[in-house]
Amino acid sequence: MTKEVSIALVGGGPGAVSTLAQLAEAVSEMSGVSIKAHVFEKTERIGPGLPYAFKDDSYILNLPKGVMEPVSGHEGRFSKWLEDNAPDCPKDTDFPPRHYFGDYLEYVYGRVKEQIKSADHPLKLVDHLRHEVVNVVSSKDGQYKIFSVDSTSDEATKPVEVNYVIFATGHLPSSNFTKLIGRPGYWHNPWDGKMSEELLADPSQPVTILGSRLTAIDVLLSLMNQGYEGPINFASRGGMLPSVLGKEIPPVPLKHLTLESFEKLTLGGVRPLLLDDVIELFRLEISDAEGHDIGLDHLVRSASDMSPRVRLNKEIEEASLGRRPWQQVLFASYPIIANIWYKLNDDDKLRFISEYRSLFMTYLAAFPLDNAHKVLEAMDSGQLRVLDGLESVNDASRDGFKLGFTGNRVLAVPHLVNATGPGTNSCDDPLYNKLLTNGFASKNAFGGLDVNPVHLTLNTPKGHHDNVFVIGENTQGACLSTTDMIRVALQAGRVVAGITDSLNAKLQVTNDQGWANFWEQSARHAEDTVTEIKYKLDPDLASPDRPKYKVVGDTVSATNMFLIAAPKRHLHHLPTGRVVGIADSLNAKLQVSSNQAWTNRGVQSASLIEAVTVRKAQNLHRFPARLRTFGSRKLPAKPSLSHCTAPVFPRVPHTNRLFAASRSFKGLGVRGGRCTGAAVAAATALCSCTFGSGY
Repeated sequence: MTKEVSIALVGGGPGAVSTLAQLAEAVSEMSGVSIKAHVFEKTERIGPGLPYAFKDDSYILNLPKGVMEPVSGHEGRFSKWLEDNAPDCPKDTDFPPRHYFGDYLEYVYGRVKEQIKSADHPLKLVDHLRHEVVNVVSSKDGQYKIFSVDSTSDEATKPVEVNYVIFATGHLPSSNFTKLIGRPGYWHNPWDGKMSEELLADPSQPVTILGSRLTAIDVLLSLMNQGYEGPINFASRGGMLPSVLGKEIPPVPLKHLTLESFEKLTLGGVRPLLLDDVIELFRLEISDAEGHDIGLDHLVRSASDMSPRVRLNKEIEEASLGRRPWQQVLFASYPIIANIWYKLNDDDKLRFISEYRSLFMTYLAAFPLDNAHKVLEAMDSGQLRVLDGLESVNDASRDGFKLGFTGNRVLAVPHLVNATGPGTNSCDDPLYNKLLTNGFASKNAFGGLDVNPVHLTLNTPKGHHDNVFVIGENTQGACLSTTDMIRVALQAGRVVAGITDSLNAKLQVTNDQGWANFWEQSARHAEDTVTEIKYKLDPDLASPDRPKYKVVGDTVSATNMFLIAAPKRHLHHLPTGRVVGIADSLNAKLQVSSNQAWTNRGVQSASLIEAVTVRKAQNLHRFPARLRTFGSRKLPAKPSLSHCTAPVFPRVPHTNRLFAASRSFKGLGVRGGRCTGAAVAAATALCSCTFGSGY
C-alpha cells in the first residue's frame, strides 16, 4: 500500500529550488510512498526569487561563482553551466551579473522536473504560479491548509491540504522608515522598476540612498549604469562602506575558533557561551593569521578613524595584493556562526547587536574588487558623497525630505531610496503577521520567526510544529547570518533530512532494502557537514567534478562537527541516524585508507554516538507517557544505556536490526566477524532512531 504525503513550499525562490533538488535526490529510492510537492510562487518564475531576477548587468554576485550552488557539495556546476549556456556572460570575472544565477536556478528546477519524470520516482511537483499564500491553518488531524490568492486578481484560490509546510519566502521587507511609505519621492523597495524610470526622467536631481552597504552599492551602480548623472548621497549612521573582497581567499585551518573550544568554554554545554570569550578567540585567530598580536580596538579604529574615501582606497590596495588574513578567518568561521549564536545567552546577543553587529557585517558582507573601483571613481568624480551620523529622516512636505545628522547638520533632498537591507520584523510581512496573530507561529526577539536552531522547525506560543520548517531570512533570530546562497543550501539540506527521517519513521522501515534506503538518506545529510568543514580540509585536492578532501585538522572534530555543534539540551531531538550517517559518509569522503585509520575514526565516532544515545535515553522521561511506550514495553522514568538496546524497540527483530546497522556502519572496529563495544553502541544508536524522527 502506497502512503500519500504532500508538502507545501511557500515561496519559489532559491530556497525552494535548493530544497526540491535535495529532496528529489533523497527520496529517489524510497518505496511505498507518493510525495506531492506544491510550490506557491507569487511571480511567474520559480527559481530566481528577488535577488537574482533583475536583468541588470550592474548587479553582480557578491560571492565568487565557484561557490554559488543551490545544493551543497555541487560547487563548480554553475561555472560549468555558464560556459555552456551563457555565451554573453563575461569570462574574465569570478563575479558575473546575478541574473545569470537566476537563470541557472530556473535551469536546476527544470532539471529536477526531468529527474522525477519516471513513473517510479515518488516525488511529483505541482506549480502554483502567481499564487500568493495569505494564511496557513493547522487542523486536528495533523494536516495544514494553505490559503492563497491569485496575485494578479487578488481572487481567492482553492485551499490545499498538506502534511508538511516549508516557508522559504526570502527577505523580509525593511522595517526602517515605514512611516514614509506612499510619500512621493520615497522608494521603500530599492528594486522597484518605477524608481529608475522616475529618477531618470530628470537625471540631474540629487538622490539620497539610505544605507551604505551592499544594497546601497547595488542601487548606486544600477543608476550609474542607466545613465544617471545627478549627485548621489549615501546616508547612514556609521557612514562605513563594506570591506573589499581579496583577489583570493584561500581556506585557513582555525586553531582557536573551533567547536571544541566552545565545548570547553561551556563545560560541555552546561553554561552559555560568553561573548567576551568569543571575541578573544576571534582576536587570537586573527593575530595568528596576521602574524602579529592584534586587538579588536585596532580593527574598530581602522574602520572608523578614516574618511570613507581613504578607507575604500586602502581596502582596494590591500585586496589587490591577494589574500587578506583576517578575511580568511572570517570566511573560515562563517560555517559555525549560527552555532556560536545560539550558544550565547540573550544578554550577550543584545550586546553583540548593539555594539558589534554593524562592524561585524561591515567586514563579513564584503563586496567585489570590480565594484569597489567603480564606487571609488564615483567618489573621485564628486558624484557620490558618503555621509555619516544620520539621526533622523522626516517628511518635509513640499521640500521633499529633511535628514538630520550629528552636529546639527541638516540636508534637504527631493528623492530618498531605502537601501538599508532586509528587515528583521516578521510582523511587517502580511502573511507572517497573520500567523503570529493567530498563534500559528512565535516571534524571535532577535528577528524573524522563532525556530529550532538545529532542525529549523517552527515554534509556537504553546509548543512547536514537528512538520513546519523555515528557511532563510526568517531564521535570523536563531541563526544570525542567513542571507547568502551557501547558508540557504545548508538549511535546505537540514529540512530535507528532517522530512526524510520523518517519512522513514512513518513508513516503519523493516526490510534490508528499506534499511539501505534509510542509510543512504542519512548519509546524504552529511553533505552539509562536509561543506561546513571545508575550511579544515585541503582545497588543493578538490575539483568541481569530483571533490576530494584530506584531513588537515583534528579528525575527531571533522567527523563529529554536527554532533558537537548541537547544544546538549537539543541532543534528545537529534535523530541518531544522522549522526551515524555523518560519521560513515565523512570516513569515505575523507579518504581514510588504512585499516588502522578506519578503526580509529570508527571508535572515535562511536564513542560520541554512544554518549548521545545515553543522553537521549536520559531525556526520554521528558516526553509524554504515550511516546515512552512501545508495544507492550515501557521505558522507566530514568533509563540508562541498557534500556536503549534493540529489544526495547521491537519494530524490527533484534538480530536483523543490529546486523543491518553494524553492516552499514563500515569499518567501525569490526574485526574477525565481531563488533567492538563501540560498534555495538553505534549500531544500537542507529536502531533507536527507527521509532521516530523526533528523538
